[in-house]
Amino acid sequence: MSNNYFRVLGVRAMYGRTFTTTEGTVDGQDPVVVISASLWHRRFAGERAIIGTTIGINTRPFTVIGVAPEGVGSINVARPVDLWIPTSMHKDALSGVDAFYFRGRAAPMFDLGARIPRRVTAAQVAYILRAQSAALAERYPLDDKGMQLSAIPLQQARLDPSRRAAWLRAGGLLASVVSLVLLIACANVANLLLVRAESRRQELTVRAALGAGWARIVREMLIESLLLAIFGGLVGLGVAYAGVRVLVATGPATLPRLSEISLDARAFGFTLLLSLLSGVLFGLESHCSL
Repeated sequence: MSNNYFRVLGVRAMYGRTFTTTEGTVDGQDPVVVISASLWHRRFAGERAIIGTTIGINTRPFTVIGVAPEGVGSINVARPVDLWIPTSMHKDALSGVDAFYFRGRAAPMFDLGARIPRRVTAAQVAYILRAQSAALAERYPLDDKGMQLSAIPLQQARLDPSRRAAWLRAGGLLASVVSLVLLIACANVANLLLVRAESRRQELTVRAALGAGWARIVREMLIESLLLAIFGGLVGLGVAYAGVRVLVATGPATLPRLSEISLDARAFGFTLLLSLLSGVLFGLESHCSL
């Protein structure tokens, strides 16, 4: 990687430092490495004393100069990264097929990132990239002929652009299946509540005849349905949390960013909102059926 990788992304080291502007300019002269927070915890028990020590990469000692912040990895989530070294050290770090492909211009071994000034428009960026593509094709006709450079936002680049559409379709299909299962479950719960409300018709009629207002009856039914919905939401969250823990513990090591999978505040908030909405709707539906 280039020595300005972390500066372009606006990332500072959690401990130690990242690469300087002079490191990585001469082949073989800067055996330094920045390790990921995941590797730091997994292999070095989170010891800050790792800064300044050496680790072996392909039999060559590299000095650990920094630890990247939590969550910082490869631009492409399908390529998990545990450490970063200057590109100038590729001869010491790579071997076999990787070393062979590194020397080939057509090998897709790098993710290119750039920080574009706000004053530069998308049309200007496209023009610059077309000109650069033409210049490279003229200079390296065997490898770069027909190559086209294009810029996409960093968030979209998190998935391989060539496979992004397929991943999104697969994710949409999975979300549709999950939504269908959720709707079926909600319909079943609604039917159960309707059956229960029907069985209480006589009770509620008697209570109304004794002077209980319908507002009070509706309030009690809403409270019952809300409690049931919240309890169901909490049980669902518990099952989901246990499932995520099992997935992280038993999932394949090749799954990108497996250790980072978790339930965040958005999942809890969505579940709470859906539970409350379901409780209100089902409670009102039960009342209207009487």
